[in-house]
Amino acid sequence: MRFIYRLALIISFIAIIGGCDKDGNSGKTLLGVDFQSGEPLRYRVVSNRDVTLILEDSNGTKKQKSSERLEMVISYELVDEDIYSNLTIKATCESISSSKQSFSKRRVREKEPLEMIQGKSWLFKINSLGQIQDYSGLDKLIKEVGASTITTRGKRRIKSADMISDFMATQFYMWDVIASIDKPLEGIARGDTWSSYQPIPFARMLPYERIVTYKLAKMPAKDDDVVVINTTSTLAEQVVGKDSHVKTNLAHLINPYEGSYQMKGMFGFLRGYKVIDLNGSGKIEFDVKRGRLISNVQNYKADIVAGFMFPLGNSVPELEVNQTIEVKEIVLGNK
Repeated sequence: MRFIYRLALIISFIAIIGGCDKDGNSGKTLLGVDFQSGEPLRYRVVSNRDVTLILEDSNGTKKQKSSERLEMVISYELVDEDIYSNLTIKATCESISSSKQSFSKRRVREKEPLEMIQGKSWLFKINSLGQIQDYSGLDKLIKEVGASTITTRGKRRIKSADMISDFMATQFYMWDVIASIDKPLEGIARGDTWSSYQPIPFARMLPYERIVTYKLAKMPAKDDDVVVINTTSTLAEQVVGKDSHVKTNLAHLINPYEGSYQMKGMFGFLRGYKVIDLNGSGKIEFDVKRGRLISNVQNYKADIVAGFMFPLGNSVPELEVNQTIEVKEIVLGNK
């Protein structure tokens, strides 16, 4: 229950303040999520992806670049709390904007489908340990946006590229740094590590995952309630079951799209995507006393190979993806 977490948090602070080393770091601390009634939390969420397409032929190596950027301001407000300390949160997309540049260096004028969530709200339930208990409101919104990306032309269903996976990667994993701790009520100490699986956002859904490893780098001190957690990202091994389907550690993530479809543009012309490598790092700041995320900045580079829809010689298309995901609290006076 929530009061148990708060009691443990008080005990944790007493232990830290009472037994600090010369740097103000000692013992263990607890991480937990807290919302105060009437005090919405606002975050700026940015996902930026630069993709370099590398093609080799008899004339040498040719590189083409594309980019996608999504920026949102989302508020989170406590609307209810049950006896088991599950918190019902109302999330509202206050603003959203996007920009894209195609491989032909032209600015993409087609509106990003995700922009339809401007001004919309959805409910979800989360506990004090950062674990989402009810995704249904978020699932419904994602399905609604996914359906809008597909148009019918005769017997063909054509889908535009979108940044829905970027939205999912931030909203489902907003508090993953806490939710993924094995024994959260035992606390964590400087140098402790833990990990979780997360998706790899892309212009189209990819059946690959990344392993995010968290390491507590800085403990809260007497005059500072903030912990710093460093992260590393690596490619998770893909496991195929006896049914020939790829096994996933992200069973809670839904497929935004129904039925079969043909992707538009270069991402539809390329087929058989395989992520062969992924490496990255990041930094998280979390206010232990207030129970809230301050910032989460993740950067990684992924190498992907693909094939053409039609045979085009021996060239194997390679994609170099540089991804940045930022989530930062917006405080009064900092818009």
